[in-house]
Amino acid sequence: MHVLMFSTDVKIFDAKSAVRNRMINYGSIFDRLSIIVVGRGHFTPVAIADNVTAWHISAGGILSWFMLMMRGISIAEFKSVSLVTSQDPFELGFLAWRTAKRLGVPIQLQIHTDFLSPYFAKTFVNKVRVLIARLLLPRADCIRVVSERIKQSLQTTNYRLQTEPVVLPIYVDIKKIHNAEQKFSLRDKYPQFDFIVLSVGRQTIEKNHTLAIRAFRDVVVNHPKAGLVIVGSGPEGDRLKLKVIQDKLEANVVFEEWQDDLVSYYKSADAFLLTSNYEGFGMALVEAAAAGCPIVTTNVGIAGEILKDRLSALVCSVGDARCLAERLIELEVGGRARDSLVLKAEQAINSLSYSEADYLSRYKAALTQCLKTENQI
Repeated sequence: MHVLMFSTDVKIFDAKSAVRNRMINYGSIFDRLSIIVVGRGHFTPVAIADNVTAWHISAGGILSWFMLMMRGISIAEFKSVSLVTSQDPFELGFLAWRTAKRLGVPIQLQIHTDFLSPYFAKTFVNKVRVLIARLLLPRADCIRVVSERIKQSLQTTNYRLQTEPVVLPIYVDIKKIHNAEQKFSLRDKYPQFDFIVLSVGRQTIEKNHTLAIRAFRDVVVNHPKAGLVIVGSGPEGDRLKLKVIQDKLEANVVFEEWQDDLVSYYKSADAFLLTSNYEGFGMALVEAAAAGCPIVTTNVGIAGEILKDRLSALVCSVGDARCLAERLIELEVGGRARDSLVLKAEQAINSLSYSEADYLSRYKAALTQCLKTENQI
């Protein structure tokens, strides 16, 4: 089976990235895997394995995306493709769908974010994306979602889907994180803090680190030596640093650039804080639970589905800064309750603990259900 994948992750062109390694693993279960990466920058085509090749199409901004969607792509290289898959049902999905139609092959649309959340369509671009998804999803031969939350959201719509969405979470090597060596301690790195809260993620509007800072302001009132470590980068970075200055939290909030290995951060923090407006899955929640870090989170992704409030995590409504502050203070003073959260969270994510071979088998099955006849497989 020759699979053509559409992605926006330019890390596929980074020889040392986990993303490239994942693509190589995907290629191991197919006869051939071709990847079209659409995004900013310029990258030359590269064979990342004997049967896995990646091409890059430069696109940045609404206008260039629109022109690309209308023009389409050359399909000369892909005559043998038997299936097309897209990492989202939006602009990328439209381009993938047009390509699948031209090739006369089935298409799988993947949904990695909860685009039906009321917090998603707050911008013009995201409103358009919802409309594109509404157009494309009924035309997909199969659909893969990364959580029950997204599947349930789809089931509340009047979309006339051809098939029931398959739930396949993002792969996280839970055992590897659990067993990994802690290489350093945040306590040693920031000895001025006696209670360290970790927040990880891209500095974008939907991740809402502003809410994390606002909640932490109330924590510091009661606990002046508490510290918030924000790891990540993104377009909101400067605005977040200004917010810290405005709230007079320079002594309590530190920023670090994105790290490829976050295990030591999770394992040495006193709490993990996630304040997103929406998530499809929430990989950081799984990583924190696997590392034994107690979790305070907004009700997104696997929160409420796998991580239950007061049982395996402390869950607050989206945007509720007061609740988040109160839950962090609970963790600071809690002993046995904190330990119980950690234990229950580790037990809860066991349902996501696949072997790599099992996960690849599930990934292939989610794709091959799109195929109409045996000779396409």
